[in-house]
Amino acid sequence: APATATVATEGLGRLWIVAPGAGRGDARALGERIADATDGAAAHRGVPLTVSIGVAVWPSDGEDAEALVEHADDGIFAARAAGVRLA
Repeated sequence: APATATVATEGLGRLWIVAPGAGRGDARALGERIADATDGAAAHRGVPLTVSIGVAVWPSDGEDAEALVEHADDGIFAARAAGVRLA
């Protein structure tokens, strides 16, 4: 598992977590822990907030930031479409 993870924001409600050295299993486990931590944690106007998480792992999902972001975005949209937290 990665020793250190960095959180970066890209606007309201959009966060990126960079975890150097994380493999796919580590990244998915981190995503699940984040999703578990946010379940029921907040609501807006009485509606529970949800989280959709996409995972991208270097270099198998892309070798530059743009490709990794695109792959993670695809996962986010797939999670939302499937009604799950992580894809």
